This record gives sequence, C-alpha cells and structure tokens, in this order.
Amino acid sequence: MTERVFGFDLLAQQAAEHVAAEVSQMAAHFTYGDTPIERLLALALMIYDQYRYSAGTAAAGVVFMPDDNGLVERFPRAMRVERQVDVGGWRVDFLIHVPNGLDGPDKLFIVECDGHEFHERTKDQAARDRSRDRAATVNGIPILRFTGSELWRDPFGCARQVFDLSGRL
Repeated sequence: MTERVFGFDLLAQQAAEHVAAEVSQMAAHFTYGDTPIERLLALALMIYDQYRYSAGTAAAGVVFMPDDNGLVERFPRAMRVERQVDVGGWRVDFLIHVPNGLDGPDKLFIVECDGHEFHERTKDQAARDRSRDRAATVNGIPILRFTGSELWRDPFGCARQVFDLSGRL
C-alpha cells in the first residue's frame, strides 16, 4: 500500500513534478553546446541560476554569449558563458567571464566537459589535456573539468561548482 502524502510534503512533490516537466520541455529545445554533455551543463547553469534568483539568494547571474537580446547591458555584472572559444591555440568548451568591478577586466576560467570518447581514453588524449591544463595555469586561467559521468549523475551539482568558482575569483 502506498503512503499518502499531504501538506508541505505534497506541495514539494507537486512542485518537483512541475519543474521536471518544464525542464524536460526546455531540454528538448535547448541547443547551447556542441555535445549532449555540454548542453546538459549549460542548461544546468541556466536552471541553477534561476533557482538562486527565485530563492532570493542572488541576482540573475548568467548570460550566454553571443547575446542578441541585450542581456549583457541589462545584467552587466552577470557571469557570461561563451562556448567553443579559442584559448591559447586550442578550443575550450566554455570560457566563463566574471565581471571584476565596473571598469576592471573580467576574470576568466575554463570549463571542460570531458566525454570518454575524446578524453582519458588513450595516453595521448590524457597527455593533451594535461598539457592544456598546464598552459592555462601558467596564464592564470583556472580550469574546471567534468567527466561525462559526473555531468549525467549530478548536473545541478556541477553547475553549483561553476557558480562557486565564479564567486571565489
């Protein structure tokens, strides 16, 4: 026999079902990213940001580039996400720009979404990634790397780590 849920527990369950349906609809049309794990992280960043904003713990804080809707002007202090950018002679999945005051240059960090097919499968792939990590570190650009498994298991947690780093730069 199933236990009946009432009151706040029922409200939490209904809200979760409502949000799950909305996320499924959004995912069907969300195209920001070249691979499924990149799209998953980008959507998780957007949803995590909306959650923070609606919970009153932060102002709207993420804008996806290029932005044709004037969001950069409306939210000048928002974290900006740019995809497939050339950094140091290689293409990164996401370059994150964190505004540094009103006139200071943005602080930057890189986010990589490492699917098994192109990362860590061979020694050459691992060596290439480590070489890129060292080059970015030498240039003062931190890197967050997520495996595809991490992203599929906990996209919201990965998004939280991106926002955590953006707040610590």
